[in-house]
Amino acid sequence: SGIEDKGLSSLGKYVIRMNKSCGDNKPIFMALQAFAWGDSTGKKVLYPTFNELRFMTYDCITSGGIGASYWGSQGIKNPAFYNNVLYPVSRELMQVSGILTADKVANVKASDKNIHLFAREIDGKNYVAPIITAFMLYLAVQCIMGIM
Repeated sequence: SGIEDKGLSSLGKYVIRMNKSCGDNKPIFMALQAFAWGDSTGKKVLYPTFNELRFMTYDCITSGGIGASYWGSQGIKNPAFYNNVLYPVSRELMQVSGILTADKVANVKASDKNIHLFAREIDGKNYVAPIITAFMLYLAVQCIMGIM
């Protein structure tokens, strides 16, 4: 991809890069991997955790993508991944889809590069939510708030 970051937050950075490459004039829709290569290759099987998949999905959307899909879900061989990770994240997205797809508010930026400000207009009111993009900081905040 040409992006130095090879971690979870690289997805949002890739969305930003793609938006810049098309002058913010085309919709960017991300396809996230929903299977483990190890299930087919016999190598180590790694599925993302709930927090990892949730972070990657929201990072794509709050970085300027219009949505995310989960590619290759027919290859899931671990029912626990579907039941405990993929389905709950998908369900949550459906529950907040009205917020995620609402009209954008004028471009607002945070002074900290690790925080996106996700701004939307709903029923004539502006809402701004800080979105932490550094995954470890995200986990730390989750722990402090007692969410994890």
